[in-house]
Amino acid sequence: MFKAVLSVIVATLSVAAAPADDTASTTPKSMPQTRPEMKKALEALKKREPRLPLKELTAEQRQQYGNRPVVNNGRMRTIYLPPSWSASSRGPAPANAPANPASRSASGGNNDPAMTLDDAFKVKLFWIVSRGNNCHYCLGHQEHKLRLAGLVEDEIAALDCKWQAFPASEQAAMAFTDKITKRPDEISRADIDKLRQHFNDSQIIEMVYTVAGYNSTNRWTDSMGIPQDETFRDEPNVLDTPTSAEFTSTTTKIATEREIPRPKLEDRATVESMLAQARTRKPSVELPTNEKAREALGDVAPSGAIPNWMRAMGAFTQTAKSFAATRRAIENDGRISPQLKAQLSWITARENRAWYAAGHAMQRLIKLGADSQTAYQLDGDLKQFSPAEQAAFRFARKLTSSSRSMTDADIAGLRKHYSDHEVAEIVHVVCVGNMFDRFTEALQLPLEQ
Repeated sequence: MFKAVLSVIVATLSVAAAPADDTASTTPKSMPQTRPEMKKALEALKKREPRLPLKELTAEQRQQYGNRPVVNNGRMRTIYLPPSWSASSRGPAPANAPANPASRSASGGNNDPAMTLDDAFKVKLFWIVSRGNNCHYCLGHQEHKLRLAGLVEDEIAALDCKWQAFPASEQAAMAFTDKITKRPDEISRADIDKLRQHFNDSQIIEMVYTVAGYNSTNRWTDSMGIPQDETFRDEPNVLDTPTSAEFTSTTTKIATEREIPRPKLEDRATVESMLAQARTRKPSVELPTNEKAREALGDVAPSGAIPNWMRAMGAFTQTAKSFAATRRAIENDGRISPQLKAQLSWITARENRAWYAAGHAMQRLIKLGADSQTAYQLDGDLKQFSPAEQAAFRFARKLTSSSRSMTDADIAGLRKHYSDHEVAEIVHVVCVGNMFDRFTEALQLPLEQ
């Protein structure tokens, strides 16, 4: 009994949040270059101080998980985000589900029976996304899951530097995953065509959707500074394991570079030209029919035309409903204003050159009473906005285009202007914006007229 009480006290002390003041660190965490260095960093994350207080869940909050253990990511989401942002038409999210439902199928949640990509294969892609984004929390989870899936140490190590050890189809998916993670603004129809040599269109949509979701999840867990779990799936989460001689000193081929700088934002005339092109382009995959999408969405389907982002998910009934319901909840529920959410969505879309998503963000702003000029002001120096707005907008830019550079000071800066719940919502909106950007632009979805 005494040991149990002591462990709770230690756990509580270990998750005290970083202060919301000028003493917060401005130094990004290091990017390990070898596998032993990486493992030590993953293990060290267990002692990380989260950037918002990570309290124990209340009895009411625990009810939605039943008797299942709740990982730190799940705790953080449950404490700070509206339930509707994580729940879906299927009910509460699984205890170990990531921040975005797009990632659940490869993370221990409920698989959509219509999705055909192997679960362990998708975890490999999650590992690559997390390594590229230097997200130690997610990377630690993927290490554990790959071992549970039967991969031996050297097979996991090969993900970092020896892709030739994997089948050609997996190599193609890994290359696509690495590019859409680091350079989403450069993804083109040609990248999808390369995948088509190994995967059908339904599998490509599934892959793009899940990989886009992994990029969202990384940004959430990493920017919130969530400490690594001591246990995962009812087992000790031991991460600093032995490495074979072959990979002890081999350097990474994924995490060797800092983020590739995004080009300067285009002027208004160029943006409007790109939005016009997006209205007439053809998708890079064959989309399910409107009828199939409406059937898949059921009561979540809008009364009017089915937007192309919903239509793209028409083959996956379970996931389509979850995706649509969660996006609707994020737009309508929560503490921060719908206008701020739309502004943040515009910023992520512009940084990612995601024209379909930018068009939707513009439509939302106009529907909320703004004019188009308001959106273009978000591309500038932001001086016309309040200090609180400037803090949120600059944070969105950085988390989108330079997520590996996030520091304690970035969250502390938001906490000067917003409550902790509002800070978490701002972070999450930016995260799901990055997911939506990658998903819709990689598929070259036509912007609705």
